[in-house]
Amino acid sequence: PLDKIETRRLDESKLKKAKEIDSRVELALNVVKFDHVLYKAMEYTFGNCIVCPDLSSAKKIAFDPRIQCKTVTIDGDIFDPAGTLTGGSLKGDVGKWNVICEVRELKELKKMEKIGVLKVKRNEERLIESEKGKDEFDAMNGMME
Repeated sequence: PLDKIETRRLDESKLKKAKEIDSRVELALNVVKFDHVLYKAMEYTFGNCIVCPDLSSAKKIAFDPRIQCKTVTIDGDIFDPAGTLTGGSLKGDVGKWNVICEVRELKELKKMEKIGVLKVKRNEERLIESEKGKDEFDAMNGMME
């Protein structure tokens, strides 16, 4: 039964360290599409594995002493710090993964751009208020002279 499954999820700090090695990596649980009813089973299966775009980052992350978790490349190569290495296929389409990573990065940049635009608008409003305050001050100062 799904309610009896004890899940194991990769610690967020380890995922953060993995992203420091290669920002394109993602927790496998976040990449796989599934019905939410199966969440516990999927978390058990994919919650402790990182998907990497290439062999180099997969190997670095799997065997990094700060991370030590199973990794899989988009071609299906699996690195496990427990000692197993399983080969995948070199026929896979690496381009799809790169597009996914670029789309995520663009979305993040768009969010940052919106935040920047809002900050500029707020600063413009503050400037207008400051100018009004200065004009009022100058007018009052002129009346006192």
